[in-house]
Amino acid sequence: MKGIVFTGFLEMVETEFGMDVVDRITQDPALSSHGSYTAVGNYPHDDMLKLVASLSETVGLSPRDLVFAFGKYLMNHFYENYPVFFENTTGSIDFLKGIEEVIHTEVRKLYPDANLPVVDTSFDEAGALHMHYKSDKPFADLAEGLIERSIEIFDDGCTMQRLEFKNTDGTSAHFVVAPGHE
Repeated sequence: MKGIVFTGFLEMVETEFGMDVVDRITQDPALSSHGSYTAVGNYPHDDMLKLVASLSETVGLSPRDLVFAFGKYLMNHFYENYPVFFENTTGSIDFLKGIEEVIHTEVRKLYPDANLPVVDTSFDEAGALHMHYKSDKPFADLAEGLIERSIEIFDDGCTMQRLEFKNTDGTSAHFVVAPGHE
């Protein structure tokens, strides 16, 4: 995983729980980087799972809730630091349908070695956006947080529903974003 994800996660932990908690969760000797991450580095996704598990144990929140919250935090980071991706879109559905073709394409230009999830999109007869998330990493909860926060940012009345596939290991999910009724 790209280091920017790790540094973002640790920033969220510091903001929400304090530097003492960051210090506590990064002291795990099983972390490949010994708890030190840079935005430009590459790290095993197992390190993120260990950090989340340690944070969960430390603060008493479920790993799912923490990863979901991180997704929302990360979307705020993207919104503040990469406004170009949010400009010239007509709302959350327009933005979300471009995740794979626009945003992931740009990320791959910057980081050719990035191993991103695949987000296939389609529309149904009612105009709802169907997002099929697939990854080799168990971060569907992160995707859900990203999607929910983007809907909140656009504030266009859209709603999101998550449907699970038969596997529940977090590597795939189906999200349906229904248009708002104004």
